[in-house]
Amino acid sequence: MRVLFLILISLTLPGLVMSQSRKKRNKTPQPVALTAPGGYQYDIFGSGSQLKVEEGDLIYFNLQICHRDSVIEDSKKSIQVPEYVMPGKDLVINDGPVASGLSVMALGDSLIIYERIDTIAGLPETMKDWKEIIYKIKVIGVTKKSELEEVKLRIPAIQAIIEKDTDDYYNQRFQKTLHTQSGVTVLVHEDGNGERFKPGEVTFVSFYAVSTKDRKYYGSTFESGRPFQVRLGYKSVIEGLDDALSMLKRGAVVTAFIPARLAYGAEGVPGALEPNTDMTFYIEVLDK
Repeated sequence: MRVLFLILISLTLPGLVMSQSRKKRNKTPQPVALTAPGGYQYDIFGSGSQLKVEEGDLIYFNLQICHRDSVIEDSKKSIQVPEYVMPGKDLVINDGPVASGLSVMALGDSLIIYERIDTIAGLPETMKDWKEIIYKIKVIGVTKKSELEEVKLRIPAIQAIIEKDTDDYYNQRFQKTLHTQSGVTVLVHEDGNGERFKPGEVTFVSFYAVSTKDRKYYGSTFESGRPFQVRLGYKSVIEGLDDALSMLKRGAVVTAFIPARLAYGAEGVPGALEPNTDMTFYIEVLDK
């Protein structure tokens, strides 16, 4: 079934991590039947939100792929929440039914969109008698293009923070710090709200990473404006970053100093980081 899912995704929305849960088509409120870009038929249950999806927006959503009453795949079982940056109208059609459905939605909307099997090439023999694939989508978050652009403008200020924090780290001039059992030092700028994250929770973070010794740039989410998703305890990021995040709350802002053994180790990253490189991560945990 996993193979089947991957085939379907490759024919709908490239690079997506999928999932969502199913509702009966005849539930109230009654859907409005329409045609989306690309000729896909869909039913939409509007939320009444004025936050419409537009070109360049970053969309978070749940997705369920079904055949008749059978669920092929559910994004709620995935490590990450599906996300997509809406392209221009001419490109939406090329990305298949999921992109097509998202292009007509607003925050909180639910939509069911149908793809006829006879429009899909290269499907397995087991699907030859199928009539259609059903995609159920719910938009759970929209970050406007203007907000993504604002994030990019903050890079110089963040670079200055990293420089100061690294100097303070080497000279032991700390205001408030946390220390993980593994050996990560976390300099706290803002505490955040609520309780610390628990294993298995998904957190959205913006980060800017450099080598601690010479501040050599390694990577960042600020160039794109798109935050990074982490499910704690799933080893989806380096050990030191996972440990640091486990100490934090939503809305926290910190600089984490991660020793090489908890970062990229003795191998480093060929072409990017030397072996045994200590790392500095400026981190903003989004409050969502």
